[in-house]
Amino acid sequence: MIEAPSERANALARRAPLLAATAALVAHLPALGNRYALDDAAILANPAIASWRSLPGALAAPWWYDTRRLYRPLTLLTLGADHVMRAPTWASHGVNVLLHALVAALVVRLSMRFLPAVGALVAGLSVALLPVHAEAAATIVGRAELLCALATTAAMLVVTRDATPTPRLRLAVALLAAAALAAKESGAAAPLLVFAAASAIPRQRPHARAWATSALLGTVALLAARVAVLGTLAGDQPHPFFRGMPSLERIGVAVMLLPRTAAMLFLPAPPAIEEVPSLASALHPDPLALLLGATLLAVALSLALRHVRRPSAITLGAVILVATIAPTSNLLFAEGALTARTLYAPSIGAAMMAGALAAALARTRWRVAVPWVLAAVCVPAAALSWRETGVWRDTPSVLATMVERRPDSYRGHELLAYAARDAGRLDESVRRFGRAIALFPGDAELLTDAATVALRVHDTTTATRWLARAIEASPRAARARTRLYGIVLARGDTARARLLLEEGLRHDPEQRSWSALLASRVAAPDGDRPSADARAGTRTRTP
Repeated sequence: MIEAPSERANALARRAPLLAATAALVAHLPALGNRYALDDAAILANPAIASWRSLPGALAAPWWYDTRRLYRPLTLLTLGADHVMRAPTWASHGVNVLLHALVAALVVRLSMRFLPAVGALVAGLSVALLPVHAEAAATIVGRAELLCALATTAAMLVVTRDATPTPRLRLAVALLAAAALAAKESGAAAPLLVFAAASAIPRQRPHARAWATSALLGTVALLAARVAVLGTLAGDQPHPFFRGMPSLERIGVAVMLLPRTAAMLFLPAPPAIEEVPSLASALHPDPLALLLGATLLAVALSLALRHVRRPSAITLGAVILVATIAPTSNLLFAEGALTARTLYAPSIGAAMMAGALAAALARTRWRVAVPWVLAAVCVPAAALSWRETGVWRDTPSVLATMVERRPDSYRGHELLAYAARDAGRLDESVRRFGRAIALFPGDAELLTDAATVALRVHDTTTATRWLARAIEASPRAARARTRLYGIVLARGDTARARLLLEEGLRHDPEQRSWSALLASRVAAPDGDRPSADARAGTRTRTP
């Protein structure tokens, strides 16, 4: 017997979540063989997760415990549980892969509230297979993205059900919103996403504000905890590439990168690892890339705004995309480099938009093309995700890939320099620092760290040049000025040494160490031997 179309659709609807989850699991199986890469080791070194006794302290510990700028207690607690149970590395990676599969399945369920089964399946497979998700699924620290996406998607599922907002359901939404922010900072968008999702369902539209208020209460509670732990709302430090860039120039770079971002969100494109443009392209952006980026930005914003009057799956997807990508896009303020990991939450909105487009195509005479288009995207996407997951097997693999893909970007060369320094290969480290500085000469911290390594190999000339550049780039650079002072004083040039301190105090009068050094030079004759404090300026330390 031939099934009726409705029966086939019902069968697809039942199977779609499992299909998406299975696809996510298979495409990211290589993650089970990965070790730790880049930030993984630093996060796992957090003393709050060293033992069962210290583990409860993870709820009140900063994510980056040494800088105290981020607060992700839920993520840190789950990673701590892995750590203190001595779970093998493959098991921790396996948890991430399972979480990714669960997110893909939930995206299917959420999309079914607005789309037919074929559109929901397309949305789920987009999340499951596009290579932009490989970093989150394949790295330990990617769990922050996974947990945040899981909590926000679950919250949107709750508020799009048939049920009215009972106290129990409102509490669930508040807890999910709190969990989203406790996993990662992009979870702060949960109240807006809850409101947008409820507004898209006619029976929930009258309750949208109530649902959003519940989510806001959970978000505010976590913000209060954040302030209590960090002493401020804080936030990650801006990437050095964008830190000192004028606002207009920074926005231009951000707009120029939007076509690359869109390609990763909608197509099986190789994902960015930590991508910053070359200095030349930032200073002289491609007009075509700017035009295309501005067009994409206008389309996304117009669709998100349209959600207020005519909500639909595609407009809800646009709201999710815009709300979660805005904080990390460098359009509003200086943030970070383009990375695939930060695009995990926005990709859920992009997936819903792709599902809506597929569903619209399925209603036309071109519906026979839908399976072929889906296969043409999913097969290469799965193959590329499999390959990209393996890229994250360890730090050397990631760094080699960074330099191979973007040899004109300083960031890969910089990280290779630090890796060589930490491994004791100091001559190699100096060479790689030199390459990074040639590509991006305006980062005072990079220049200071490079000079420190140069001093360790007794290359005082290079160290002096790099320290002088660091001070020129940032007159308040304390480490650079103090080190250069020590070198100059050791050479006997007390006049220049005094001038360095005096200039530094004009820029930063609160530097007591400079005041003390200057006072000691005034008290001692110029021909005296440098004091121990002065000679300390030539010592090195790990930043």
